[in-house]
Amino acid sequence: MSPLTEAVLVSLHKRGVGDPETERHVELWRRAGAPDLPKVGDGTSLGALLRRAREAAGCNQRVVGSHLKVGQMQVSRWECDEAIPDAGELGALLEFYAVPGEVREEALRLAAARHRERKGA
Repeated sequence: MSPLTEAVLVSLHKRGVGDPETERHVELWRRAGAPDLPKVGDGTSLGALLRRAREAAGCNQRVVGSHLKVGQMQVSRWECDEAIPDAGELGALLEFYAVPGEVREEALRLAAARHRERKGA
């Protein structure tokens, strides 16, 4: 993880989204060409959102799986939209990735929609 990416994550954890220092770090991070934070409402699937959040956090699937006590293949299945994390797993993922509020809400909305689709199928 680059020092700039780390500064963004530390700012998000300590200060939150909207804080001027956090916004400054995010702007520098984007200018440096680091992976962009996931956007809300851009038609992204839950899996793609989770993958982009993981990449933005500078983690690999093995590290995430170890943190959540699941296998790397399970993380891959979530990111490929082959499986849906349960509410506890999703919350832990979003917290681990330091996902900001509106993106967190979008991920929860997408997960709920996927669960409804699965029940209806």
